[in-house]
Amino acid sequence: MSAPELFSWLKPDARYLPGAQHTENTHDAANGIAMLLEMVEASDLAAETEDGPSMAPNERATLIRLAMVTARMLRDEARQHIEWLNTHGARQAAKG
Repeated sequence: MSAPELFSWLKPDARYLPGAQHTENTHDAANGIAMLLEMVEASDLAAETEDGPSMAPNERATLIRLAMVTARMLRDEARQHIEWLNTHGARQAAKG
């Protein structure tokens, strides 16, 4: 029995193009960061009402740190991809 194929936003023939994995990671990380920050903002807005915040301060801090770490990891991945493109990109483009 073979392992199930992992989820991908890309069609099978596009998954192996240079930058494909980085593009998918960027999409998912940016979407996740936006969602985390929306949750924090919603809690902050709720804190201004009679209901009070929807999350505890430590939960809010954890989500903000998660967003920061994710953004840094994505930045580092982009830096590696930029280095690869600067080293190999012209040669790869000439083949196409």
